[in-house]
Amino acid sequence: MPCYYLAFMLAFYVSPLVALSVGTSFLKIPFPSPSATSLNLTMGYGRVNSTGTVFVWYTAALDDLSRLTLALPAMGCHQRATTTSTGNLNNCTLATNAGYFQFLPNPTFCTGNLVIQGAVPQWQADDLPMIGTTKDSTLLGSFPKDQLGQMGVLFAVSGSGVIVLGGKKNVAGIKQAVLVTKSLRPGGEEIAPRTLVAVDSRGAWNVVTIDGVEALGLGVTMDEAAEILTGGGGGFPFKMDHAINLDGGGSTTLSASPALSPYFPLQVFNRPTDTDHGPISERDVTSILCIKPPKKI
Repeated sequence: MPCYYLAFMLAFYVSPLVALSVGTSFLKIPFPSPSATSLNLTMGYGRVNSTGTVFVWYTAALDDLSRLTLALPAMGCHQRATTTSTGNLNNCTLATNAGYFQFLPNPTFCTGNLVIQGAVPQWQADDLPMIGTTKDSTLLGSFPKDQLGQMGVLFAVSGSGVIVLGGKKNVAGIKQAVLVTKSLRPGGEEIAPRTLVAVDSRGAWNVVTIDGVEALGLGVTMDEAAEILTGGGGGFPFKMDHAINLDGGGSTTLSASPALSPYFPLQVFNRPTDTDHGPISERDVTSILCIKPPKKI
C-alpha cells in the first residue's frame, strides 16, 4: 500500500503531545523525563477482547531514550547472527530483532532503511514508515534521506506499517503492514509472533514481543496486535498512543541480561521459533534494537 495513506493520516493528526512537522509525513514526539527506574521488563498472558485469541506478551518499557540504538552483526548487513549474539557484541542490556532482511540469495542483506549513529548502512527509498530518534525526540513516519542530517536523525529503522495512531487502530497502517508482510513471507500477515515498538502518552518507548508459532496458528493477527496496544487485550495493562510493526514471525526475539544488569550476558527471554514450525530456537537476523546500560551504574 503506498505510503501516502500514512501521510494522509498524519496530516490530519495533531495532539498536545505530538507536534506534527509542517510539510512532512512524520510525527515528532518529545522524549519523556527519565525516571529513577528507566527500564522495566514485564511479561504476562492476555486475551484479545474481540476474538478471544490467547497470547503471551513481553514488554520492555524505557523512558531514558538516550539508551536506545540499533546494531548490526560484526560484518554489518551482509551477515546474519542471533539477536542475542549481536546484543552481547554491542554491550546491550536488552535487545530485540528489528529490521527486515533477505534470506536468499546468499549473501544475506538488510532491506528497508537503516540509520545507525547518523550513518546510513542501508537505504532503499521504499517509503515504508520508520521509527527512530534524534537527541531529544522520537520520529515516526517517513522522512527523506537527504534531510537526515538536517533533522538530526541518530537512528531509524523501517517497519511494515504504523498500526496504532493517536491511541486508536490505524486501519490504513494495518492494511499496509499486512500487504508488506505478505509480500515478504506469505502467511506471516496472518497469525504470527510480533515485534512491535509503541510509544505511550508520556513519550516512553515500549518494545512489545508477542510469542507464537505460525504453523500452529499461535500468535496474533496485525489487527489483533493493534487492538491489544489500544487497550483491547485483557491481561495486557498498557495502552499506547502510537505503534509500528517490525520484523516478526520466527525472527521475533527478546533477549535480556539477568536482572537487567550490565554485568551479565544476554539470555533469550521469550520462545522464538526460527523455522515458524515449533522447535524453540533463535533465528539469525541482521539489525537489532539495542538498549544500552545506563550511563551511570
